[in-house]
Amino acid sequence: MKARLVILSIALSSTISPISNAKDSPVSVDDVSPHQAQMAAPQKMLELFVEESTTAIVGASTLDLNVVITPFKRAKVTHNTNESFTIDNNKIFFQSMSQEPFSVFVTEDDDPNAPQYKMMFVPSNVPIGFQIKLKPDIPYVPKSAKREQTANPKSDGYSTDLSNIATRVAKFLADRRNLKHLPEGFRVDDDFAKPPYYIGNVLMNPELRIIGTNYDIYVMNANNRANIDLQLSAPDFATLSPTTGVVEDAFEDERARLVGFYPRKVLAPGQSTSLILIHEPRRL
Repeated sequence: MKARLVILSIALSSTISPISNAKDSPVSVDDVSPHQAQMAAPQKMLELFVEESTTAIVGASTLDLNVVITPFKRAKVTHNTNESFTIDNNKIFFQSMSQEPFSVFVTEDDDPNAPQYKMMFVPSNVPIGFQIKLKPDIPYVPKSAKREQTANPKSDGYSTDLSNIATRVAKFLADRRNLKHLPEGFRVDDDFAKPPYYIGNVLMNPELRIIGTNYDIYVMNANNRANIDLQLSAPDFATLSPTTGVVEDAFEDERARLVGFYPRKVLAPGQSTSLILIHEPRRL
């Protein structure tokens, strides 16, 4: 089963707020489909969240040049269509030849381990070409960047970066907590039990602690207790201060090194998601 994880970097604290769209910001697709968002504002860049397990359906113009901005260094398009594509490093340019829908897979050239995102284009006679920026659920690390990482002995967190650790945990959750997906060197703490706590209108219920040599991973169930949709933000949930009761002997400013959401970061009223916190504890 493909796992979907939204990984966000830790930044300055922000406030959880209802979903809203700034007038001059890129088109948001939180409350409408990507295709609807494009047709409502074809002149704006569409930020399209993609994952390997889902086909993204978007529009394309037959009258003007379309562009897809990928997260890859050198994009590659795999397709079974008569459409032609021009690739300029991470950008894919094309103009649809007809109004027949077609699908492509987009990935990194010369990296067999890179993710592949499937996109279905629904062309129409829109006079303005669409601009689409792909936002992967799991950040892609190019091979060149991976080679530059420190070559230390295999263990949790040395040769594997934090994003890969979180990805393995997401697969573990997606596959009914199948232990084969846990990162190397990690084990589940069977004695972990902590009371629930609130962050704003989100009820946090600690479910799992996964122990590693250098990092501990906490999995929480986050439930929206508000009567409006909430978009979760990593800085709001990074805290592991003593008030949460999660980490024993925690400092007031104790925070996770990485925050991940699986399978979603936008919660309707009463809806839940899993929160993955990677913490670097102080070992004695």
